[in-house]
Amino acid sequence: MKERTEITATSRQLPASSLLKRMEDIHDAIARRAYDLFVSRGFSHGHDWADWLLAESEVLQQAPVEILENGSELKITAALPGFTEKDIEVRVDPNRLFISGQRQERVENIKKGDVVYSERRSDQVYRSIDLPAQVDPDKVKTTLNHGELEIILPKTKAGKKPPMEEKAA
Repeated sequence: MKERTEITATSRQLPASSLLKRMEDIHDAIARRAYDLFVSRGFSHGHDWADWLLAESEVLQQAPVEILENGSELKITAALPGFTEKDIEVRVDPNRLFISGQRQERVENIKKGDVVYSERRSDQVYRSIDLPAQVDPDKVKTTLNHGELEIILPKTKAGKKPPMEEKAA
């Protein structure tokens, strides 16, 4: 049985196009579901926010997080049961953390014959967390252990700019 698996955390140096595309896909899925709820209500207006929030809860799985801070680092733990390291993407900026994940589960029918009913479930997670202190994105350590994602983010020294901001200056 695998104990701990390391996940590579990407920093701001890489293009954000894949993350932006993922955010757009999630937004579109929520919008489609919210519209379906609007239609099922007989095009009744006045429920926009309720439809959106319900659709969001159906499309995105909740991933509770815990943030601990000590003098030199932040430790963030996120519960992602059933996800593997291949399903999860972690992206770190000096002031923000992004956790994104998607997994698909298939129920296979072993019996031969016409398929009468088949279910597939897709779980998606997306969290954007504003960090309470600036961190060094190049020194992040991320591990996944039995569905618990642990992210260690070393803080930058007081008065020192994170590496990405030094390069831009």
